[in-house]
Amino acid sequence: MRRARSVVIDDLLEVSQVAGRQVLYFYFDYKKQGVQTPFMVLQTLLHQLLSTYSSIPPEATKLAEDLAKGRGLPSWIDLMALFISFCNSRSSIFIVLDALDECDAAANRGPILELIQGLKSSKVQVLITSRPYPPDVNRVLGDCPQVLVEASDKDIEDYVLGKIDSDVEMKEMLDDSLKRVIVKRILEKSQGM
Repeated sequence: MRRARSVVIDDLLEVSQVAGRQVLYFYFDYKKQGVQTPFMVLQTLLHQLLSTYSSIPPEATKLAEDLAKGRGLPSWIDLMALFISFCNSRSSIFIVLDALDECDAAANRGPILELIQGLKSSKVQVLITSRPYPPDVNRVLGDCPQVLVEASDKDIEDYVLGKIDSDVEMKEMLDDSLKRVIVKRILEKSQGM
């Protein structure tokens, strides 16, 4: 199963191969809020991190053995601490949490924000993307550098027209008036995104 990713993650993965950095990532998908639990997010990141090891650390082996014996997962706090410890034992770890605003605020975002708070005091670097931060996210990230990225209507228009013009079939099918209608509709839907 291919995991959902974004342009941000794809570009960072490409750059990381050249720079020798390990990029761990998670893309929050609005359509998958019910299954994207904090444990699933941490499991995904932990899996990505452990795949970089030449041999599995003893702590991870013990965790797997405990699970196999039916002892269940450790507490959220213990699992977070283990993950952060693994991250701190590696060099050049970069974590991307993409579309954090799509994480279910009522059921899942609180523990994810706890994880982010823990990562802030670790040696990993974290990039979080979100639509303008909700208040709970602002409380955790308020002291972190933030960059507002917005596309102007002109940027969106140029992008759409560029895509149309680069597709031979589409370029032949659409006249200028239909192109203007398409651009207008997309601009109405984008609402400055």
